[in-house]
Amino acid sequence: MTCTDIVGVIPAYNPDETLSELVRALCCDFPLIVVDDGSHDRVIFEQIHTIDGVTVLTHAANRGKGAALKTAFQYILEHHPDSIGVVTLDADGQHLPADVVQVARHLRKKPASLVVGVRRFTGNVPLRSRLGNWLTRSVMRVFLNIRLTDTQTGLRGIPAAMLPVLIDIACDRYEFETEMLYMANKHGFVFDEVPIHTVYLNANQSSHFNPILDSLRIYWTLFRHMLAGVASAVVDYGVYLIVLTISGHILSSVCLGRLSSLLINFLLVKHFTFRSSSGGKRQFLLYLLQVLGMAFVTAYLVQMADSVFGIAPAASKIPVDILLYPVNFLIQRSLIFHTRHADEPPGQSKPDNKAQSKQPE
Repeated sequence: MTCTDIVGVIPAYNPDETLSELVRALCCDFPLIVVDDGSHDRVIFEQIHTIDGVTVLTHAANRGKGAALKTAFQYILEHHPDSIGVVTLDADGQHLPADVVQVARHLRKKPASLVVGVRRFTGNVPLRSRLGNWLTRSVMRVFLNIRLTDTQTGLRGIPAAMLPVLIDIACDRYEFETEMLYMANKHGFVFDEVPIHTVYLNANQSSHFNPILDSLRIYWTLFRHMLAGVASAVVDYGVYLIVLTISGHILSSVCLGRLSSLLINFLLVKHFTFRSSSGGKRQFLLYLLQVLGMAFVTAYLVQMADSVFGIAPAASKIPVDILLYPVNFLIQRSLIFHTRHADEPPGQSKPDNKAQSKQPE
């Protein structure tokens, strides 16, 4: 018997017969949305289109996994408005039907949680998959305070309340799934990990993941704070050198340098790094206090480097800033641009439920 409270989503690009087998195994459990992301051969999609409970959406050209998922999410908001969520899975057979059903069950039990199917990474796992997951997991833990065992799994149970948020994500390729975790954490959704089997067919040769380009896209979403810091640091250090050359006074040079780059860095960190859309006045006041406080700490360390180690202030400023960078980041992430509220239960944020007017291709 097919349950309609959850919808399965399978993005596919040039799939083989594994997709047909997967669809036939799952079509009795819940409705399935299969997105043909510009495949060259569409015979398989024509075959599965005739199966009851299966809807095939088509991109005229390849747009990426993230774009395929967003097309399905938009369709579900319009045609399955009463569903409690969706289960996404890959088309290459990495996810066993039993594991997919297990994730769906967990989503039913916890419809406000993002359910993540966690692979065990035991046995014959390709090195690029093992190292890639370890590196991404470590970076997300340090930079975003997201603690997950498997950050790159495509088997996920997504609450319906998250779909409008995910549709608004700008990226369209593999980095979309990393951005999904960031947005879930930002909007207060709880992560629920479910152990699943690790399946790699032919050493994962069917994967369309580009180890270089797609890895760069993924880490771009994680290093936005560093890039914003570099941009404002150029302004900061430039003003610092000018004032120091003219006045020779370290504290005033540090303060003027920080104040000159303050607005630039605040806007970049707020809208580019943490993508915070509320609490502007309060955030700016806290940010200003942080900047001034860290300016005194920086001036003290620069002065100490000069008096104790004989390092010129012009030379010690950059290493001092690098040393204090993690402290700045943690303060901003945890205290200033933190978007959850104590009186708001996890998963109860209220994103805009207005669907985009663009129809799926």
